Amino acid sequence: MDCAQAVRAHCERAGIREVPVCGIDEFPVTLTGVDGRRYVEVTGNVWMDVAGTGDVAYVGTSRHGGHIALRPLFVKVDGEWRNALTGKPSDFGSWQPAR
Repeated sequence: MDCAQAVRAHCERAGIREVPVCGIDEFPVTLTGVDGRRYVEVTGNVWMDVAGTGDVAYVGTSRHGGHIALRPLFVKVDGEWRNALTGKPSDFGSWQPAR
């Protein structure tokens, strides 16, 4: 199994998938997902659970009809951040938060 397949399998087991956004609070900007969680931007269009304890970082995407969805971008697998598409290691955990 290659890296990408391993990360996809991890996401499937953990129930990590796209999260449609059903609400937006303007100040501070917070997105509410249909999963009931609230998400905050940690760096340019990269969003995480507002609690800051998540093992998934999402990228905000737009959908037809103006809908917003959060797609998994980075996933922490066995304590290491990996790109959700390629499975390759990522330095995401060392990025500086947005100001």
